[in-house]
Amino acid sequence: MKAWLLKDFGLDNLVLGEAETPVPKAGELLVKVGAVSLNFRDKAIVDGIYEPHRVPKPLIPVSDAAGTVTRAGSTAHQARTSRISASVRRCRVALLNT
Repeated sequence: MKAWLLKDFGLDNLVLGEAETPVPKAGELLVKVGAVSLNFRDKAIVDGIYEPHRVPKPLIPVSDAAGTVTRAGSTAHQARTSRISASVRRCRVALLNT
C-alpha cells in the first residue's frame, strides 16, 4: 500500500513510499483510507516535539482518517463495506508495528 512514511524527524524525512498491507487481527479492521487531516499533533510528531521517545520509525503520522472497511478481523463488529471515520490515538497500522 502507498503511505506517507516518516523515516526520521523533520518534514524533509516524510516520504511517499510502500508499506506492507496488514492483515487485521481479531477485533481489528483494515480500512482503505480516502481522506486524512493534518492536525497540530501530527505536525508536532513530524517535527519531533510530541513525545519523540515514543515514536517508532517508520511511522505513518495520522490522527484522523476516513475510509471504507475492506477486511475485518474475526471478532470485529463492523460490516465489511462500511464507511467510517476514526480518530487514531494508537493503532497497529498507523504505527507500522505489525
